[in-house]
Formats: sequence, C-alpha cells, structure tokens
Amino acid sequence: MGSLPNWNAIISSNPSEDAQDLLSAPASSSNSNVMEPVKFDPSKKSVSLFMPGFDKSDIKYRRGSELLVEAGDQRRVIRLPPEIQGKVGGAKFANKKLVITMR
Repeated sequence: MGSLPNWNAIISSNPSEDAQDLLSAPASSSNSNVMEPVKFDPSKKSVSLFMPGFDKSDIKYRRGSELLVEAGDQRRVIRLPPEIQGKVGGAKFANKKLVITMR
C-alpha cells in the first residue's frame, strides 16, 4: 500500500486505445476525447457546458454578467467574459452539453 502504482505499465498493458489516449495525454493537451467543463466561444457569443447525467428538462439558467445554471440540486455561477455578456438568445442540449447563445 505504501508504493505508488507504475502508471507506464498500467497504460501499456491496457488494451483499450481510448483509455491509453486519455491516460497518456498531457493535462494541457487538446485531446478531443476530453470534454472541457466550460467553453466560451466569443465569435458565436456562446457558452458550452458539459453536463453529463442531466436532461434538458433538469436544467435552468439565468443571465447577466454571470450565468447561473441550476441542474437538479446543483448550482453553478459562471462569470461571462465581457464580449459574451447579454441576454440569453437561445439554448440547446445535445451530446451531454448545454450550449447557451447570448445576444
């Protein structure tokens, strides 16, 4: 119990290529298999939130300089960059992501 696991041996012995990619990717890597929890897109004036385990009917949101997102018994306040702040223009939920577009 006192020794650390040999991650190189674990990664090389795992037959799953997805697991190998995920475990061997550097933390700052732009690995397409890893979803960012919050992603801002100023060109589209949108915010994408990775929300696995929820349905669209579970999610509520409010706007302003901050976005308050409620899902089930969880709440999250997301500070919006100035170029994205405004009123909510629309929202869609697909592939475990809530994408909110501001106007």
